[in-house]
Amino acid sequence: MDLVFNFFSNISKIAKTFELGSTRMKIEKLFLRLAIPFLLISIFVMPVTKVPDEATHAFMSWNILFDSPTSRDTEAMNELRAADFTYSEPEIHAVDSTEYSSLFTKIRDFSKDKLSIDFSLKSLMSTPQLIGLVVGKLLYPSYGMMVTIGRLFNTIVYIIGIYYLIKKIKYGKMTLFFVSLLPMMIQQAGSLSYDVVNYLAVVAFFVFYVNLLVDKVLTTRKFINLILLSLLLYLTKANNILLLALLFFVDFEFEGVLSKFNSILKWIQKRRLPILILGFGLVLLVSYLFLHNRGGVVHFVKVMINSLFINNRNDHLNGILTVGIFGYFGWFVTQLPLWLIFIDIFIFTLLLFNDGNLKISKTEGLASLFVLPVQVAIIVAGMYFAWTPTAIGPNAMISQGAQGRYFTPFLVYLFPACLMLKEQVSVSVKQKYLIRLLTGTVVINFIMYLFLIVDYYWV
Repeated sequence: MDLVFNFFSNISKIAKTFELGSTRMKIEKLFLRLAIPFLLISIFVMPVTKVPDEATHAFMSWNILFDSPTSRDTEAMNELRAADFTYSEPEIHAVDSTEYSSLFTKIRDFSKDKLSIDFSLKSLMSTPQLIGLVVGKLLYPSYGMMVTIGRLFNTIVYIIGIYYLIKKIKYGKMTLFFVSLLPMMIQQAGSLSYDVVNYLAVVAFFVFYVNLLVDKVLTTRKFINLILLSLLLYLTKANNILLLALLFFVDFEFEGVLSKFNSILKWIQKRRLPILILGFGLVLLVSYLFLHNRGGVVHFVKVMINSLFINNRNDHLNGILTVGIFGYFGWFVTQLPLWLIFIDIFIFTLLLFNDGNLKISKTEGLASLFVLPVQVAIIVAGMYFAWTPTAIGPNAMISQGAQGRYFTPFLVYLFPACLMLKEQVSVSVKQKYLIRLLTGTVVINFIMYLFLIVDYYWV
């Protein structure tokens, strides 16, 4: 018991050193102090090819610049992708030291890979990894070196991006800090996953959205930023573009050269309900027509109920989908204990209600509240048509392929919803204690993440 008491006492002391105040550390600097060591450690502790689809992401990145004489499938990277699946069997626990060291020492032959640029705007998601892979190959052309340097470049982009966004957002800094350092995000940010750019796109729009809720004004400069953000959302994942619908519910006005459109904007804002009903009706009609020759509406509704509500029929529900939001690590082999996830949810709730005093309308709050469940439904539905036929077969009764990490970025959108509830629900915590709770929870999460990875792969 003394050991446990001393451990949590030390965590509390660490948290105290990070308290905020007029002369104390800002949240974005606190993020740097924790994110840099967390992610660097994760890069080296998580074995190469143990993050889901990591070799596939390496393959996709490499093919932006290189291909073989016969196809875009280069032989060298195909070997790595094959290793990805070879090492992904759940029953294989401890890493074989001889086999693993060969990933770093064995020089790979890339002589058949020819420079053939196949870059598109969609390639932006894989650019950090590509740069790292190329640098790694120049340093030492082994899979281990290339993947590790690729992870490092991905991590650098993540840390710089989140630091900048926390600095720019006017409210919700602690919310963004907490979600960005969840164990699931640490694993992904320290890998070759394109989740990094996707997460940055989702939370970049979140920052824009929250700041618009504060300012209530869309200047010409902000409008240009919005166009760029819209492009980024589209280039990452198609479902992200739906976040733009949030702007429909914000009571803002144009400023500058755009002010001449204020009369049209006000006309739309006064007629939100009928426009919303019309839009919802169109969505239902399009959905009906789409599903007509794909099993029908009734079948699809059963699929969604089975996938999202009945764990006995979808054994991925409680694990990969739900626990995976917070931490299902490696090739889905070890997960955060539920008691720690319950603590995370409790601390996250405190943050949501104490991360700013901004007053927003019920319309804005409710719109934000629906972001997470709508995105979950859309992603699960999309996977039913995109992945499930391959994984299970046609006309399956559940959707498979979605993972909890796909939903993690959208947790931040619960913040405006809780701002709406602050007048009805009073949850007040002094900031200095909140920072201690925040820091302590993040540190404990990371320690547990490390323990689980080391226990499964290295012991």
